[in-house]
Amino acid sequence: MNTQFGEHESGVGVKLYKNALTGTGYYGKVNAHSERVELGGLISMMIEQDASLDRNVLYMACSKITDAAKALLKNGQSVNLCDLAVIYPKVSGVKEDTSIEGTDGSTTAYAMTAGARVLPQAKDAVKETTTYIDTEARVGPHILSVYNASAAVGKSTDDTVLHTVKQGTACVVKGMNIKIAGTAADTGLYIVPVDEDGNENGTAVKVEELAWNTLREIDFNIPASLASGTHVKVRVVTQSSGSTGLIKGDARSDVSEQILTVA
Repeated sequence: MNTQFGEHESGVGVKLYKNALTGTGYYGKVNAHSERVELGGLISMMIEQDASLDRNVLYMACSKITDAAKALLKNGQSVNLCDLAVIYPKVSGVKEDTSIEGTDGSTTAYAMTAGARVLPQAKDAVKETTTYIDTEARVGPHILSVYNASAAVGKSTDDTVLHTVKQGTACVVKGMNIKIAGTAADTGLYIVPVDEDGNENGTAVKVEELAWNTLREIDFNIPASLASGTHVKVRVVTQSSGSTGLIKGDARSDVSEQILTVA
C-alpha cells in the first residue's frame, strides 16, 4: 500500500488509533464508515464498462447464483465466490434446548454459522491500494440508503419504486453507527419534509416506534400523518459511536440523501 498525507482525491481512508496496551505509538485501521459498493453499484460499474449488458439480466443472474450458493451452504458444502473468497459452514456452539440422536449415541445438537477464507487473488487485488490518513473519520451516524422494504423484497431495481411509499409502509435505513441510543432528549429517527430539490420545508416528525434498531439497520413504518404528495428525508439523531459505546456530550445526526415520496 502507498500512503498519502494531506489533501487527497481518492484512496482508502485509514484512521490512526493509539496503542491502548503501551500508551505509545499508533496502529491504523481502514475507516469503517467508507461507503460500501452494494450489488446495484457493482452492476452499474459493469454496465459502464460494457453498455451491451442488460441490468435486469445481471440482477437475475446474481439472484440465481446467490440462491444456489445458499442451497449448497445449507447442505454443508463450501462455496468459492469468483476465486476471491471461500464461504463455508462451521459450528458456532451447542443448541441448549435441542437434541438429536447421533449414530454414536450422542444427543447433542450443534448451532451452525458461516465462515470465510480470503483467497490469494483478493489479497493481490488490494496490495497496491493507495491509502490516506483520515483525520476526519466520522464517529457519529452515517446513513447510506433509505428505501421501501416491500419493493426491495420484490427485487425491484427501479429507483422510483424503491423510494415511493404510503402511510404505514415499512421502510429500511442502512448505514453505519445509526442505532438510536443515548440519553439526549433529541435522540430518535425523524421524518423531515423537503421540497423536490431536497431542501427542508417543514417540521420534522419523530417516529415513535422502531421495528428494528441496530448499528447498520433501522426499520420503521411511514407515519399515517404524512399527506400524499409529501417528499421526505430521514434524519437519525443518536449518541451511538459503534463498538466504542456512546458519544459523550451532544448527540450527532445525519440526514439521508435519498428522498422518499408519499403516494
